[in-house]
Amino acid sequence: MSTFKSDPAGPATPGAPADRSGPLSPAAGAAPGGGAPQPRRTRPAPRRLQVVRVAPLADDMVTVTLGGPALAGFALPRPAHHIKIFLPVDGQREPTVPAWGPDGRPVFPAGQPRPVVRTYTPRRFDPDAGELDIEMLLHAGGPAGRWAAGARPGDHLAIAGPGGGYEVPTGAAHHLLAADETGLPALATILERLPAAAGVTVLAEVRDAGRHRDLPVAPAATVTWLHRGTRVAGELLAESVAAAVLPAGTAAWVACEASAVRRIRRQLLGSGLDRGQISTRGYWRLGAADHPDHDFGEADLADIARSGGGRGSRLRSTLGPLSSRARSAAREVRAAMRDRGDDRSR
Repeated sequence: MSTFKSDPAGPATPGAPADRSGPLSPAAGAAPGGGAPQPRRTRPAPRRLQVVRVAPLADDMVTVTLGGPALAGFALPRPAHHIKIFLPVDGQREPTVPAWGPDGRPVFPAGQPRPVVRTYTPRRFDPDAGELDIEMLLHAGGPAGRWAAGARPGDHLAIAGPGGGYEVPTGAAHHLLAADETGLPALATILERLPAAAGVTVLAEVRDAGRHRDLPVAPAATVTWLHRGTRVAGELLAESVAAAVLPAGTAAWVACEASAVRRIRRQLLGSGLDRGQISTRGYWRLGAADHPDHDFGEADLADIARSGGGRGSRLRSTLGPLSSRARSAAREVRAAMRDRGDDRSR
């Protein structure tokens, strides 16, 4: 999660959670309980792509379409997958990308500048056209936003993944999908995978009407846009989930600010929803990234360094601020496990 100056009024870089099973995490290693080491799965090299086109999406957002021969074999088997993107830094035409070492960890070329690394949910992949869409915010608050604002056809970047994904519950009587701006790309991909006759309640919290976008909703779906204005991000969404009338057998998917996610999860459990039918994703954290109007994924750099970067004082001096964020993230994981009655950290 990123660190920015406080502005509690909201998000908007579409992203994805810092999923530790993602494509920059260490590959499988020793078996649980100290058993024999498991074979490490081979990770494909990051795919070098180019910008095909940039199209406006909302007041301050664009859809960046990527393409290139390296997309051959790429697939998104489930909705709500996420990818890592590698962006060039100043003075580079193409970003530095890692190779995977024999231990499954990323290794960057010595003496090369590290890329900007961020996490996004692909909005669309067309294997026939060889095109991949990601939605990005235009702003000067972070390097990914600045890159998006100046992106032109032919610009270079790289991706790794996909990771994560959402298994749509089969047999659910109804679906609740609740998200802020950061979760809307994933939410849209879930809508596309639901049966046409499925009952769906969509609650979408955004800053204002300028951030509305078309969603692929079926006739049986109800979409409510929530304008938070200057309110703390996530509050209005949590209140709306609490007020929603949901039939028995509802499956819920929620993606927004981390503390709001925990609050909503508790509300859903308290309303009688089955734990196994609730999927929650904290895409950013208030206080670490005080609003969703910023880039996400600084924690990804911590992942890289923990996986294949330096050791000792060099790592501490480079990642001091990020390590505190990692501890905060661990506390959030423990809190979520307590919510599920599965806190193994005690």
